[in-house]
Amino acid sequence: MLGLQALLELSEAVVWADQRQVPGIIIEAGSARGGSGLVLAASRQQARAVYLYDTFEGIPPPTEADGQQALRRFEEIRSGRAGGIRKQAYYGYECNLLDRVRQSFAEYGMPIENSQIFLVPGLYQEALYPPDQVALAHLDCDWYESVKVCLERVVPRLAPGGRIVIDDYDYWVGCKRAVDEYFVNKRDEFEFVKRRCLHVIRQLDADALPHH
Repeated sequence: MLGLQALLELSEAVVWADQRQVPGIIIEAGSARGGSGLVLAASRQQARAVYLYDTFEGIPPPTEADGQQALRRFEEIRSGRAGGIRKQAYYGYECNLLDRVRQSFAEYGMPIENSQIFLVPGLYQEALYPPDQVALAHLDCDWYESVKVCLERVVPRLAPGGRIVIDDYDYWVGCKRAVDEYFVNKRDEFEFVKRRCLHVIRQLDADALPHH
């Protein structure tokens, strides 16, 4: 669903964190069918736990902070008219999405019970409390309130050299607004790298920063 370039960026971010020995876990907020979570888990070169947070029951509604495009998109979803990527069915209409993600990991040789992978269902406001320092977080949660909560919970636990990859910064206005508001007084603490996604990296000394 993310496209090849975004998936490659996630894989490279995991490898980079491992090579630089950035401490901490991997987090994803917004896992859908689990494809990007699979990429994150499969790219590990050292033992790291991966926590996937999602309602696994469909996307929550946007608010006025997300603008008219998001409100129109949610009305399509709510009314049953939404289409998925490349003419596939929209994933949010699937039942038992949690079981679907478990099945996907098992099919690719990473049963979650044996692979340090944890699925955490629920709204981010209720469920997303990182249990450890965070090396890498992938935020693919679209709306203003969701992105805001994720940043408030993840950034304080982000390790030096840790990275947040924000999928929807250039697509959903609510996501961009939440990011810009959160980092308005913190920009000197982070490096901001625009690729297919926005990468926000907690600063180390100059020699430790990634080169792109």
